[in-house]
Amino acid sequence: RERVYTRLSEAQACSELDDIVCAQEKLAEVREMTDLNSYEIAQMWNFYAFIYFGQDNYREAISAYEMVLQQADLPLGMETTTKFTLTQLYFQQERYQDSLDMLAEWFLVAQNPGPESYILRAQIHYQLEDYAQGIPAVLEGIEVARVQEKELQENWYRLLNVFYYELEDYPNVINVLRTIIDSWPKREYFVQLSAMYGQEGNEVAQLALYELAYDVGWLQRSNEYVQMAQLLLGQDIPVKAAKIMEAGLD
Repeated sequence: RERVYTRLSEAQACSELDDIVCAQEKLAEVREMTDLNSYEIAQMWNFYAFIYFGQDNYREAISAYEMVLQQADLPLGMETTTKFTLTQLYFQQERYQDSLDMLAEWFLVAQNPGPESYILRAQIHYQLEDYAQGIPAVLEGIEVARVQEKELQENWYRLLNVFYYELEDYPNVINVLRTIIDSWPKREYFVQLSAMYGQEGNEVAQLALYELAYDVGWLQRSNEYVQMAQLLLGQDIPVKAAKIMEAGLD
């Protein structure tokens, strides 16, 4: 109604001038009104949350957003936005189970969620050390990105790789690293993949990666030259092993 809208607009104007005291006074006037409907109450608490968030007062911002959700007949847009914001605030405050529960509520009302929301779910599972549940969340995020024709992100696969590694699912660690290398070829991934091949006893594949890393100048440490020479010796290639050692000494 007009009288409520006027006070909220005045609070907005004060906020834009960084006059938080003024903004809170205007909100207090709204709060003292005795006949507010649920939408007006929700708007009032939403503005309180906005002010607290701007002050980095996340605890009070969370309380205010929780009050928004307690109001009946919220517009879908406000309900959706508030639930996702609360998910992020809970996560930031290390309230991981609350964050996961709120994200589940958000999924019930969200329309066409993007891949980032599934990755957020996976990140929460990681913080909860629930690695097995994190895997399907990442995979679903990747699939949604493909359907929505969005760019796949390197850090999504890194997170997936961590889940498999924590679960000691080394064949899938290898599969994920191969996928990462196809799109983001970096030294660290070659080193990790070669180590995984070595752990799984596939010395031929391990040597192939070492040779590729050597050819592009990624071998930087003495133990890497020694390891490559040993792999060459293991495959009965002693002359090349000697040359690698000479190169390392040089």
